[in-house]
Amino acid sequence: MALRSTSLGEELFFNLRVNADFSWLLLLLGKYINHSTSTYLQQLPKFAMSVTDIEGIITKLDAAIVCVGNADDKFTVLLQRNEGKFKNPTGNINL
Repeated sequence: MALRSTSLGEELFFNLRVNADFSWLLLLLGKYINHSTSTYLQQLPKFAMSVTDIEGIITKLDAAIVCVGNADDKFTVLLQRNEGKFKNPTGNINL
């Protein structure tokens, strides 16, 4: 299964693992994505109790667009110059 990436339109492959207790885990880019810390995943049922639930989760994940982040080489100098803090246009620090 694949998610689309915002960068170049490439596909990112993911694994969906359903556990014996019907909870599920998403593996993306070699890391498990925590259901409770992702606002997108929180919109999905926490438990896959049926094949229909699994199909619904996969359908939602297939429709998702993922930002893969920024290349470190582009931002390392900026991060060092700003002493590890990024500021938005109003001067507030974004964490």
